[in-house]
Amino acid sequence: MDIQTIELISMRAWPALEEIDYDGWRLRSAKGYTGRANSVYPFSAGMVALDEKIDHCERFYAERGLKTRFKLTAAAQPAELDHALEARGYTIITPTNVLTLDLMQLAEVPAPSNIRLSLEATFSEAWLDAYVRLSGVNPAFHSIARQLLQRATAHTIFGAAYDGDQIIAVTLGVRDGEWIGLYDVVTQAERRGQGIGGALITQVLRQGQVSGATRGYLQVLGTNAPAFRLYTRLGYQMLYTYWYRLQG
Repeated sequence: MDIQTIELISMRAWPALEEIDYDGWRLRSAKGYTGRANSVYPFSAGMVALDEKIDHCERFYAERGLKTRFKLTAAAQPAELDHALEARGYTIITPTNVLTLDLMQLAEVPAPSNIRLSLEATFSEAWLDAYVRLSGVNPAFHSIARQLLQRATAHTIFGAAYDGDQIIAVTLGVRDGEWIGLYDVVTQAERRGQGIGGALITQVLRQGQVSGATRGYLQVLGTNAPAFRLYTRLGYQMLYTYWYRLQG
C-alpha cells in the first residue's frame, strides 16, 4: 500500500479549519488543536526552491501564532526535506506508527456483560464531553474540536461504551472508500485492560464493513506500547512511521 494514499485518506478524515495548497504541499491550520490539523503535508516536490518553500510555510504559521510543523514520512517530497528542516533547527516530535488491517482478519472482542456499546452517525455533546474528559484535552480546545467534527464530510461512526449512564470509552471511525480509519481511541484509565476498548473498536469496524469498508488503518504513538499490543491482537500490522519536525 502506498504511504501517500494513506496520508491523503487520513488527511481527509481529520479536517482542518483552514487548508492551503502550495506548490505540491498542503498547509493546514486549526488554531493549534492537534498536530495533524496544524501541519504541512509535503506530498510532492513542486517547482519552487526548497528554502523559499519553507520560508513561505514559516510565514503562514507565524501569521496564525503557531510554530511551523511538518508531518513527514519516508515518502515526503522532496527527499532532502527532513535534512533541510534539521539544519534549520527543527526537532523531531511524536514518532507515530501507522498500522493497517484486512477486515476479514479482524479478531472479535466481545463486550463485557455490564457494558453497553453505542454507535451513532453524528456526534453528540455527550460524546464530545466524554472525549475531552477521557483524553485530557485542554478544555480551551473544546469548541475547536466541535468545529472540526462538524466539518467532517466522510462517513463517520461515533462509538461510545457505557457503564450505566456514564461513557467510559470512545472512538471515532471514518470510512473513505474501502478504508476505515480509527481515531481518538481512549478508555477511562481505571477501566483499561478489561476488553472495553477492543470491543468498541470491533463494533465500529464491523459497522464500517456494512457501509463498504474492507480495510482499516490507525495511528498509534511509538511510545504507547499497550495500545500497540491491543491493535496487533486485533490483527493490525505495521505499515510505516511518520514523525513531526517542529520549528525550534
